[in-house]
Amino acid sequence: MDQEELFTVVLKTEDILSSVDIAIKKWQSRVNNPKYKFEALGHVSALKKIHSEVQSCLSNVKQHAASFVRCQQKINELRRVGIFFVSNGKIAQECLSGLSKMFELPEQDILKILDAKINSEENQMQRKRNEKVFGIDLGTTYSCISFVDEFGKPVVVPNQDSSPVTPSVVAFDEDGNVSVGQTAKETLNTDPANVCSAIKRQMGKRDYTFTAFGQDYSPEAISAMILSKLAKDAGEVLGEEVKDVVITCPAYFGMDEREATKQAGIIAGLNVLAIINEPTAAVISYGLSLDIPQSVMVYDLGGGTFDVTIIQVANGEIRVVATGGDHQLGGKDWDDAIREFVIGKYAEMTGESSDSIYDDMEVMGDLELKAETAKKQLTQKNSAVIRLNGQKIEITKEEFDQLTTHLLEMTIELMRQTIDVAAAKGVTTIDRILFVGGSTFMPQVRERLRIEFPNIPFECCDPNQVVAKGAAIYGYNLAKERNKVDLSSVKII
Repeated sequence: MDQEELFTVVLKTEDILSSVDIAIKKWQSRVNNPKYKFEALGHVSALKKIHSEVQSCLSNVKQHAASFVRCQQKINELRRVGIFFVSNGKIAQECLSGLSKMFELPEQDILKILDAKINSEENQMQRKRNEKVFGIDLGTTYSCISFVDEFGKPVVVPNQDSSPVTPSVVAFDEDGNVSVGQTAKETLNTDPANVCSAIKRQMGKRDYTFTAFGQDYSPEAISAMILSKLAKDAGEVLGEEVKDVVITCPAYFGMDEREATKQAGIIAGLNVLAIINEPTAAVISYGLSLDIPQSVMVYDLGGGTFDVTIIQVANGEIRVVATGGDHQLGGKDWDDAIREFVIGKYAEMTGESSDSIYDDMEVMGDLELKAETAKKQLTQKNSAVIRLNGQKIEITKEEFDQLTTHLLEMTIELMRQTIDVAAAKGVTTIDRILFVGGSTFMPQVRERLRIEFPNIPFECCDPNQVVAKGAAIYGYNLAKERNKVDLSSVKII
């Protein structure tokens, strides 16, 4: 073992210690935040253990050159578990100067050796990045992309608008330009006829096309544009190509819909490793033990659909027992209730016929956007205000809840029906309920379910991201096993 290799390890180890110290301080600052408390405590504990092990390695390297190989392996192992923080330049320079004196070599020669070492490590990291598998929740109204980071944690990649979710909306203009996401959604108030949304409802329908400026687009083509947007934005944020993916779909999707979803991924230039059920992804993301027998109900109220699934977990397997729901019921119906309320109030206030509003597509498109915003505001406030043609119209949380009671009761009735189906198959108890879908943020949902199921615990954690995270974990396990498969050989679970 020569001196050059030895001082390289010393410098790298010092650098890692600095990074770990920074990481510990970062997570310690979050311990008092209730939102991050338990996660922060876990990270602090793990990082302190890593710090101790790295410090031990450093002592061994300095005192026993013969133990170099073992220490280097340990350092590489510690790197793999997630030490990726940016190095402290000042500390690195001090280490460089010190090592230059220690080994009586010019700093320039030390840097040359380090450059070669760093380039080798970067090549190894690039190969690892190329093995990364992304999970995609291709939703009716919003979509999301995630991956598993160096800590083994699923992380959602924000889009270029810094939002964790991207509207599943595509807009076309007369020059042949296509926009996807929030920009496309905002086009609803200027050119709604050439904006395509909720395309997921059409997946697998071979006779359906969306027409814009004389050009026909299949559901797969539209969905591919959404997937391309997700992959492109994630690639630019992470500085790497998004290629291998796992995409989710509703449990009720048949083979035609699943194949259409896979084809959308292929059109987008992605390597689709698997198509998995959304409730399965949710169970994976929530981290339920697969070795403890239990029955779980997934309440998935998204923007465009409502799905309820009863899953049985046992012996390391996840089995869908019963599915139900309404593919035309979702958060958008709550938006529409607000829109109808506003139009009715406007007609009362002005004496104008409501038909003048319904006949104006641009005004209706604008109201659609404002209604969704008001709905989100009402999850945290007691009232929201919408302006329509100069009139300020207020809706209270109580009015909103009354307007949408029938919608909420529809989900309860569908849950009861699904429970009856599961009972007929021998699953007579529900051990817990998992919330999925952005619409479950509405307080009325949780309040009503507490009344319906007072003795069943609920779990709700990032319901609009949980499916993508579950798909990422599934993909991460596929990558670890180096078992890349296509749809024809994937066991749909």
